[in-house]
Amino acid sequence: MKEIGMRFGMSGNILQGRERIYMRILVVSDTHRDQYSLEQAVLRQPKAEVVIHLGDGADEAEMVKAKFPEKTFFTGSWQL
Repeated sequence: MKEIGMRFGMSGNILQGRERIYMRILVVSDTHRDQYSLEQAVLRQPKAEVVIHLGDGADEAEMVKAKFPEKTFFTGSWQL
């Protein structure tokens, strides 16, 4: 999605003609073998280009990933 328009700079001045690019990201977690609900979440957010799955349920996330090849998936459990 692209939007051409005005925005405010750091100094408060209006900058005209700047292109803004947006990306929608869907974040889900802990689906616990509920593949259907995960698929529904992806279907309900058709503009999401990236799906990030956190926590338990990486197996079903991999299965859903195969059904939506146009989306970029990141799956697994990470600890910082």
